[in-house]
Amino acid sequence: MLRQLHDEAPRDYVTVGCLMGRLRKRSFGMIMLALVATVPGVLIVAGLVLMVHAFQMIAGKPAPIFPRRIAAVP
Repeated sequence: MLRQLHDEAPRDYVTVGCLMGRLRKRSFGMIMLALVATVPGVLIVAGLVLMVHAFQMIAGKPAPIFPRRIAAVP
């Protein structure tokens, strides 16, 4: 999917609207992470959370695992 997106993207620049239009449902997580990462100081926290979930994916977990305290938040 990303290779196709890269091949079809304009050569001069890519807009957020273009990415969202091409990725459709898949764009939500990527766009939210990108927007949150632009806030000063949040990048470190977002990176740590992303790292934890990446390790869970590597370990073969079927879904992200959150601590009970966080998972119980409505």
